[in-house]
Amino acid sequence: MFKFFNHIIASTWKETLLLRRDKAGLLVLFFMPAALVIIITLVQENIMELSGEKKSAILFLDQDHGQIATRLRQSLHDSKRVTLVELDGATVRRDEAIARVRRGDYQVGVIIPEGTSTRLEARIETLFAADAPSGKASDGDLILVYFDPGVLPGFRSGILAALQLATFNIEMELKVKALQENVAVLLAGQQMMMGGGGKKPDLGLTHLQENLLTISEEQAGSKREESAPSAVQHNIPAWALFGLFFTCIPLAGSLLVERNSGIWIRLMTMPISSVSLLIGKIIGYVGVCFSQILLIVLIGHFLFPTLGLPAFTINGHLVPLVVISLCCSLAACGYGVLLGSVCTSLEQASMFGSISIVITAALGGVLVPPYAMPGVMQRISGFSPLNWGLSAYQDVLLRGSSIAQISGDLCRLLAFFLVLLLISWWLNRRSQ
Repeated sequence: MFKFFNHIIASTWKETLLLRRDKAGLLVLFFMPAALVIIITLVQENIMELSGEKKSAILFLDQDHGQIATRLRQSLHDSKRVTLVELDGATVRRDEAIARVRRGDYQVGVIIPEGTSTRLEARIETLFAADAPSGKASDGDLILVYFDPGVLPGFRSGILAALQLATFNIEMELKVKALQENVAVLLAGQQMMMGGGGKKPDLGLTHLQENLLTISEEQAGSKREESAPSAVQHNIPAWALFGLFFTCIPLAGSLLVERNSGIWIRLMTMPISSVSLLIGKIIGYVGVCFSQILLIVLIGHFLFPTLGLPAFTINGHLVPLVVISLCCSLAACGYGVLLGSVCTSLEQASMFGSISIVITAALGGVLVPPYAMPGVMQRISGFSPLNWGLSAYQDVLLRGSSIAQISGDLCRLLAFFLVLLLISWWLNRRSQ
């Protein structure tokens, strides 16, 4: 056992020396993700705020069972930008609906509190009565809107715009109806004064512009989760993962060079197992992966504010983020070892590795968040290891999840690594 660990240490040291000599490869590994995270974030910052045109699903909880909920439901049904997933307010509690949004099952939830219609109708009737007192109306009723902490500003703005337009139309319809009734009463009683001989009656026109039905925007999470969703909060972990998985190409190249030059065969003549050699390589490249992640985090925290972007923050979630980074690094290295075991040339490994990483990154939500994808693509996204890593990062950074709560994604990453390592070991053993 002691010899086994000595072999691992020696193999790790060998890989470290080789990495130090490959200055061009290290430059690509560090410069490429750093340049991508800066350029893509700068480009997306405004685009994401101005977007939000995609049709989106809204969780709709009606606890009111009045005309406000009915009209809002119909207005949203008629909209081409949203689809409703309705819950029965009599059987589903508000906390349960909020929990579904917080877990990311839905990106937005709309809750109509009990009694909203009754209170609004009574307030409008009072304000537009013929003998209504003048002055500003009291605060209006609230329609509660809860957002998944992981949604980006463009999506949030689009949903809020659709809801505000719908509530404005509903409120104006009720006000105009009340105003018409007010005018009819005044005309019937011959109270409309022609000229200045008496005090002009108040028709309630001053209340037409007052908001009695307002949108209350909430975040479906605890108050300690202070990370505001933004292009930065999405792009830092996303592009760090993207660059991290490119580590598989130099790792595969290292294995291919040793195999094609005969070094691997000479190593196998020594009293050392192929497993210890592979583990040594993996440990060396895991160190590279952590260095990449640290560089991206430092760029987000220190450089982004100087470019007019929000600073990237981790809000004290250091331990879970380190665990996630370790699992992602192992998954990336496992893929690199598999590439080096399956491919027969460096060109083959580079071509296949690059294309496969870009595809899995696109499917995993690095380029576009999964909730903005079509339904079929969302289901396929769940098979991408980059999706597992990105989901774990966002659960911790935006939802405040613990390690136990992201254990599913971590287990998938570790299983991915172990399965690929086992296949690579079997392929190398068969080729000896």
